[in-house]
Amino acid sequence: MKPRKYISVLLVTLLLTVLCGVTVFASTSSESDTKRYIIKFKTSSTDRSQLVSKYNGRFRREFKHFNAATAEMTSQNIAKLKKDSTVDYVEEDNVVKISSTSMTNWGVSDIKAPASWESGLTGKGVKIAIIDSGVASHSDLVVAGGTNVINGSSTTSYVDDNGHGTHVAGVIAAQGLNGGVKGVAPDASIYAVKALNSDGEGYTSDIISGIDWAIEHNIDIISMSLGTSESSASLKNAIDTAYSDGLLIVAAAGNDGNTRGTGTNIEYPANYSSVIAVGAVDSSNTRAYFSSTGSKLEVSAPGVDILSTYLNDGYEQMSGTSMATPFVAADLALLKQQYPSYTNVQLRQLLASNVVDLGTSGRDSLYGYGLITAPSTTTTTTTTVPTPTVSVAAGTYTSSQTVSLSDTTSGVSIYYTLDGTTPTSSSKLYSSPITISSTSTLKAIAVDSSGNSSSVLSVLYTISKSVTTPVTTVTIPTPTASVPSGSYRAPLVVMLRDRYSKPLKAYYTLDGSTPTTSSTLYPGYIKITTTSTLKAIAVDFSGNTSQVLSNLYTIVTPPSNPVASVKGGRYSKAQTITLSDSTPGVSIYYTTDRSMPTAKSTLYTGPITIKSNTVLAMVAIDSSGNSSQVVLAQYIIISK
Repeated sequence: MKPRKYISVLLVTLLLTVLCGVTVFASTSSESDTKRYIIKFKTSSTDRSQLVSKYNGRFRREFKHFNAATAEMTSQNIAKLKKDSTVDYVEEDNVVKISSTSMTNWGVSDIKAPASWESGLTGKGVKIAIIDSGVASHSDLVVAGGTNVINGSSTTSYVDDNGHGTHVAGVIAAQGLNGGVKGVAPDASIYAVKALNSDGEGYTSDIISGIDWAIEHNIDIISMSLGTSESSASLKNAIDTAYSDGLLIVAAAGNDGNTRGTGTNIEYPANYSSVIAVGAVDSSNTRAYFSSTGSKLEVSAPGVDILSTYLNDGYEQMSGTSMATPFVAADLALLKQQYPSYTNVQLRQLLASNVVDLGTSGRDSLYGYGLITAPSTTTTTTTTVPTPTVSVAAGTYTSSQTVSLSDTTSGVSIYYTLDGTTPTSSSKLYSSPITISSTSTLKAIAVDSSGNSSSVLSVLYTISKSVTTPVTTVTIPTPTASVPSGSYRAPLVVMLRDRYSKPLKAYYTLDGSTPTTSSTLYPGYIKITTTSTLKAIAVDFSGNTSQVLSNLYTIVTPPSNPVASVKGGRYSKAQTITLSDSTPGVSIYYTTDRSMPTAKSTLYTGPITIKSNTVLAMVAIDSSGNSSQVVLAQYIIISK
């Protein structure tokens, strides 16, 4: 094995920094700088390039599987384009960023992958797309192909020049040659989808383009070690489309957790129902302190001190839910090889049932269903569950229909959706007849007590009601906010949006009082810099008023990162190091044994003397338990 290299950078998650919001409210902004936008069209027949040119925009790209395109435009012209009858919505195409921290791939044994290999399960014949920073040439990796989807890139190369994507690829499919590490599914076909540049930055539309490419090339599984606290309608649409087409999508839950394991902080896209959200555990199968928590967490996997392939034909240890995600993608490849006829919904159910339950019994917010376990040929074959049936056939009706669902298998649970998305066990549970009052696509699955799932029932009901009396009551939908209520570690920019068909104005307050038309007029965005209760109403030109939106935003400012008086590096004699932090009143904790520091680690009280090769890890924690990022510094002492 080649010598391991260690790097000293901050432990942070791969972030998609996206300001999201679709609004029909007029903006009073006078900004005229050109920006990139994602434009969603109502139909596929629109000439997208021509429409962008009509509003003096620079057309950038369009997608094959989504009615959307990207363009560069001024804020004035984008405001005009939003009013075009062919446009569904517009959102800014924001930057995505990556930054990972370097720390023996113990995780392969932890999930019992060697037993799978002995059973002949190696992921052979399964195609996995890794949407990341690309994959570098490495003696332990075989890359089946890939693409560079970075819009405006000067090259078509998908070679990794950052390191993150290569590390993820090794967890999935490293060959283990000449003493190197071996991935969970070494015979899976991996495809490098480079969506991030050498600095770990890109655009939301590049991620969408990567998903588009995966659909076009019949990929089975998408692995995304990335996340954001903000939702994007365009990204969700792309992911839902891929899931409906039969792809499995796996994403990192995020590194925003705390040592107490409290709060709901699962990031997007992992927070979407069509994505498998992955948390991280350490070598004792205890939740990693940084792993995000919440009800959307689906499964957990190894994510601390994971050794894998890296740049320059080397190896690195890294930590994060970014490392746990490829374990799950590779495990799904083994399951798909074992059950090639199963749908993505069935494989997802099988993944969740083949776990070691950690934490409280059943699914919980710390571990999801539990720690994944690789399958073997001794794994019990799941039972085929019949597809549910409906009491009312598909068709066109002039009145609302009451539909009952049933299944011939005793004891199954039926889950359904009405928005056309593919249902899972996280969808709405059927318990009583469903009233269909508007045109809807009803989709349903049956799931037995062992987690076996049926194929998907899909029924279209077209409701065409004749209006016999004039409408006298005007209902104004309540505005929605682009950012949900919750606790956040930085100031927010919140946009209001509403799907009402007529022009509206919005008024809001931030002090908890009920807004009226005398309150602050919504200018296009709202800055939340301190803990605030946002309340808002929408009002049309006739004076009709909506109900009140009320969202509480708690702004938690974490401590700044601690600083060592002597930077990491190579020295010819022992070094005396002092630690400091610019945030008043914080306590600094540190370790020198390569473990992650917590409030239980050594409290810094005075200078530290480094006499031998040491990795110093430090974290600042305030009186409320808020933690800074972990800072690492490696010192190499060369004795003469």
